[in-house]
Amino acid sequence: MVQNLIQSRKVQLATLALGLVGSFAAQPYRPVVFVGNSMAPTYENYAFAMTKPADGKFQRGDIVVVKTKNGPIVKRVAFVGGDVIPQFRTPLGWVDVTRGHPPVAKADRVRYRRVPAGHIYVLGDNYQSSIDSRLLGSLPVDSVERKVVDPRPFHDWEAATPDPPHLVRLRTSGRT
Repeated sequence: MVQNLIQSRKVQLATLALGLVGSFAAQPYRPVVFVGNSMAPTYENYAFAMTKPADGKFQRGDIVVVKTKNGPIVKRVAFVGGDVIPQFRTPLGWVDVTRGHPPVAKADRVRYRRVPAGHIYVLGDNYQSSIDSRLLGSLPVDSVERKVVDPRPFHDWEAATPDPPHLVRLRTSGRT
């Protein structure tokens, strides 16, 4: 009798475990853990958020999980296909004018690069501690695995300006 009761409990626990695993696998939402400080202060190290599968439609400000050859990264979409990224020339070559770079002094040292269709340009909120599209380039939309469900807005405590968070205002001849 006791043996049958123990066996019955084992079967019930196994059934419950399989049910929980199955229901977790069937639902679309998954947590993501932010490892490192590349998204600080918005998401500190070991913070988490809920994600859903990527639908291929992205807009500036979305936070996405992107598969790269070195593993997944979690970054904010700064530019989408068709957007133009200003660049300025340095002694080391052309550099994208994005948050974290100084304003450009001379217009003759500026050029513009378009994000290809079907690609996104991602940045970490903490530009000083982020491996993002400044190093990786534009990333194919197909490489995006997940999207944060309700992303926190970007807040740059160093430069609270009315400009969009993904672009530093160019100080060139009449262009902003």
